[in-house]
Amino acid sequence: MATEKQANLAREKHADYLDKLGAHTVAVNEITQNKKKTFAVVAYAEKVPDNAPDHLEIEQGNKTMNVPLVLNVAKKFKLE
Repeated sequence: MATEKQANLAREKHADYLDKLGAHTVAVNEITQNKKKTFAVVAYAEKVPDNAPDHLEIEQGNKTMNVPLVLNVAKKFKLE
């Protein structure tokens, strides 16, 4: 389970990678995974690539942790 702080760290660390995946909006939200609450990086893109991962790795001290990554399809907002 990831904390909000860990999810924000993953979002910050992997911002360039998420941009390359086509994400136009990235947030951190609480989700339920395997009947447990955790925090995840939630990204929105116009198209989700087939090779997109389901988690992002971060390091805290000498420990590696996986933070869930949720990719959603959403059109980019345009001002009218």
